[in-house]
Amino acid sequence: AAMRAVLANPACAAKPFSGLDPQVLHSAVKRKEGSRRRWWRIETRDSALILVGWWWGIRRSELVSLRLDQFEPDPDTEVLWLVYRPEANKTNRDDRVGRRCTCDTEVDLVVSTETVEGTDDTGPFRRTTTTHRPRRVQRPGICPLKIICEWIACDWWLDPPAECGHTALVWLKTFLDGLTHAQLNLRIFPPIRNTELASCGPADRDPDDRLDVQMPNRIIRKIAGRHGFGWLSTHSARRGQAHEQRAAGVDIDTLMSDLGWLSEAVARGYFDDLPSERVNDGQTALLALLVDDDGA
Repeated sequence: AAMRAVLANPACAAKPFSGLDPQVLHSAVKRKEGSRRRWWRIETRDSALILVGWWWGIRRSELVSLRLDQFEPDPDTEVLWLVYRPEANKTNRDDRVGRRCTCDTEVDLVVSTETVEGTDDTGPFRRTTTTHRPRRVQRPGICPLKIICEWIACDWWLDPPAECGHTALVWLKTFLDGLTHAQLNLRIFPPIRNTELASCGPADRDPDDRLDVQMPNRIIRKIAGRHGFGWLSTHSARRGQAHEQRAAGVDIDTLMSDLGWLSEAVARGYFDDLPSERVNDGQTALLALLVDDDGA
């Protein structure tokens, strides 16, 4: 709940935590303002790290290990996939999980759910009928695609995409397709040092250079602390994602697959404290993240 409050803070409602439009950010970075330029880069990287960690429920060790080739944008289906490497995650998963742009999208709001149980010629049955109505929602402040493109444009000295959604996915795919194998192997969230102020992008970056595993906690406490939630950690983002999905009515098997748990007992430890009245069976994982609590 605290993580969602930070993400929904009025100061972040229309923009990522950096509070910067991508075009404004790019212009500021290009001015090469010494320590000021480094500050822009750190703020943008930290914003992207937090939102990626929250949207995919990623553990801190996985966050600092993420490489560019683990992101697969698909403009045709308008999905951004994160591919998990068995050697770089706690449960050796080797699947992929997709997320969509949340700047302007349409979701099916569950209006009513009716369950009928009985017996027919084939035996006992249970049928559930769900009535939906479409709803257009706009949550650019928490869009995972927007902040990833903003950070890559900042880190690689590129012009960011003109808009999010399909345009951003095409931009990201074009960027990734143009990289060499060595460049694709670079960490997406690297350390930012003073020595990089004279360079133009990560051309000379060591692929094994990564953030300390404790840095995600420091980053999230720094930014959350601005809104009164300085006690949060990277684990809070993972727990918050589990709460939001379960509140949306995502079944336990799907939730375990999405967040990479092998044990139901471990998974339940993340959301069993969720009040039953917050669980809306049959809704999509995105719905709870995009629609107000009153379901208006």
